[in-house]
Amino acid sequence: GGEEWWYPACKCHRAVVADSEAYYCNSCVKHILQVVPRFKVKIEVSDGVSTAVFILFDSDMSYLMEKSC
Repeated sequence: GGEEWWYPACKCHRAVVADSEAYYCNSCVKHILQVVPRFKVKIEVSDGVSTAVFILFDSDMSYLMEKSC
């Protein structure tokens, strides 16, 4: 579908949820105004017989692409 390839995160690297005019980090238990984009890329791998879906998160994608989100 139309899923994003990145997600908004707190400086603690956890995903945040939009809350009014800010974001809320459940991990830090506080509202934040500045978010950091982090990679979350789904890839489908097939060996010709079966297929599996893998999710590559920020550190792995940054390594593969040699750049940050």
